[in-house]
Amino acid sequence: MFRLSDLFIGQYKGKQPVWGFGDLSYFVYKTKYARKKDNGQQEEYWETCQRVVEGIFNIQLKHCKQVGLEWVPQKAQATAQKMFQKMWEFKFLPPGRGLWIMGSPVVEKIGSAALQNCGFISTKDIHREFSMPFVWCADMMMLGVGVGFDVKGAGKATIHKPKDDGVTYTIPDTREGWVEAVKLLLDSYSRAGQQRVDFEFHLIRKAGEPIRGFGGIACGPEPLKEGLKSIRVLLDGFAGETITSVGITDVMNFIGKFVVSGNVRRGAEIAIGEEDDLDFVQMKDPERFAKELQDRRWASNNSIFVTSDSTFENAVESIAKNGEPGLIFLKNARHYGRLKDGWFPETSSRFDDVDGFNPCAEQGLKHGELCCLVETFPANHETVEEYHETLKYAFMYAKTVTLIPTHNALTNQVMLSNRRIGLSMSGIQQALKKFGSAKFFSDFCDKGYDVVKHWDRVYSRWLGIPTSIKVTTVKPSGTVSLLAGATPGVHCTHSEYYWRTFRIAAMHPLVAKLSGANYRIEFSVTDEAVYKKATAMNKSAPPWRIGLTIGEASEAVLSNYSAFGGSLVVYFPVQEKNFTKSKFDISLWEQLCLAREMQDKWSDNSVSITVTFKPEEVPDLRSAIEYHAPYVKTLSFLPLKDHKYEQAPYQKCDKEDFDLCVANLKKLRLASLRGGAAEGEKYCSNDICEV
Repeated sequence: MFRLSDLFIGQYKGKQPVWGFGDLSYFVYKTKYARKKDNGQQEEYWETCQRVVEGIFNIQLKHCKQVGLEWVPQKAQATAQKMFQKMWEFKFLPPGRGLWIMGSPVVEKIGSAALQNCGFISTKDIHREFSMPFVWCADMMMLGVGVGFDVKGAGKATIHKPKDDGVTYTIPDTREGWVEAVKLLLDSYSRAGQQRVDFEFHLIRKAGEPIRGFGGIACGPEPLKEGLKSIRVLLDGFAGETITSVGITDVMNFIGKFVVSGNVRRGAEIAIGEEDDLDFVQMKDPERFAKELQDRRWASNNSIFVTSDSTFENAVESIAKNGEPGLIFLKNARHYGRLKDGWFPETSSRFDDVDGFNPCAEQGLKHGELCCLVETFPANHETVEEYHETLKYAFMYAKTVTLIPTHNALTNQVMLSNRRIGLSMSGIQQALKKFGSAKFFSDFCDKGYDVVKHWDRVYSRWLGIPTSIKVTTVKPSGTVSLLAGATPGVHCTHSEYYWRTFRIAAMHPLVAKLSGANYRIEFSVTDEAVYKKATAMNKSAPPWRIGLTIGEASEAVLSNYSAFGGSLVVYFPVQEKNFTKSKFDISLWEQLCLAREMQDKWSDNSVSITVTFKPEEVPDLRSAIEYHAPYVKTLSFLPLKDHKYEQAPYQKCDKEDFDLCVANLKKLRLASLRGGAAEGEKYCSNDICEV
């Protein structure tokens, strides 16, 4: 076993890193990534770094022993220590899933799927094996993978209602058992004369119980029970007919709906259809399908494949209403890496390497392919040379993950060949302010890409594996960027000063810590009924109102509220580093130009961007899309509204309020925290989705 030296680790024990957003970052770390140790305490950040780095180098060591490659302990130790330092200083970070799981027994038990961020599956062959893509989707989402799928199977598979005489399947309390239930149900509709399958759910653990190993809280059998029932009703409606693009999407959405942990989604989806399929394009129209949207269609982002002949007319009309569908320029994704490197000829081995995309559309993927992402923070560096050094260790993390097989044969086949990696940047807006656009695009992006390709050749040769088909991306970072104090991907921040809110269970031991440090904590507006139940026997309790703080309620009321499963909202004051523009200040055209530059100079996969637009920019949408269509691989949109949602994740505040709040805060002390185990990052998450 590889271990970092005790002398080296001793330098970090008992210390805290310089958190990017101070206590906010520490809070996020403790609630998302700090695993519970054998003594019941949560990890501290130095222990997480140690677990992750040792996990990476033990994978390398095992691989080298298995295939008879050279392993130099002294060199490995020096390299591992440098990787640890880069993580400690927030120069780079593994994805949230890596922070949570790498180096834990879960990896050995499940394989690398638990470390992968995203995947794609095609429905093109459902007439041959109807259940396969749906089962693959369910399986991967239950491991926390964000899944993309197409609807190319529309019109190909005829649905047959099963016979009334049935069999019963008792679903075991395992991931595999849930997946098998989906398979049995779908298979019963795939051919004429199949028996009806009924299900027993009594073996599934009750809601609220912990999920050992992977982490999280059990949701109980009800979501699965409801999901299987809904799929059955839907397929009954297609009996004797071929399933449509909308039908395929609805089945996938029902699956995404029941894959939850503690009533929180565990998987994210993107559905990709055809531009001329108006039923698909319009299936999330809130005026026509409000009931369906509320029931299941919220579970996926929807995009369309567009061609060089596209007029975008139907798409733009829908985008103007609700931001969807997103646009997938498949030809660009198939024939280009970085745009500046030119067109891949059809004879190239890289031609046709993309069938679809992951939910945030930063990774073009083959049918059945998964991909591991890793994140760097250029604005957290002082020189370009320092950043180029960081790229070595960030790339090493992701390349090492490709050494571990998954539990799926189709996925292993494509991944062993492609070894696709998504090395990303976050805090791009901050880096542009700090270094200037010319230096950033030339030295950090263009020359940085050459550095990544160099290390791909070096490590591939050492490990005896193929070079990666593509290596760079721009992903929309979620909570990981909060640890480093970075803006998410290419996106602008909400404002220079803002409140960042987080929901937390009222029973969580962090509540007392946060309250003691004078953070504003409110009863959640979504739990009004819980609050009224908690105060029903207490005539002196303050009446329910929005903005009610826990300081106004008695300990007895808070205790009751906690016991009934109530949640709270914590307000963190944030000042953005290297602030330039807010998302309300940047234009539609500026955002598209930035995506184009990053696609040209850095990303050989794609650039995930959600382009926000103001009402007055709607007339420009079509012309802006047409102008940039040759230079991007994916685009998504969101109408920008200065909403007034209560307890929204981001809320603007002025400098005076910020200073007053900060002056009143005490040091948040979370060391030696017991109970309230972190949840881990269960699904493909980003700030845009959260908002």
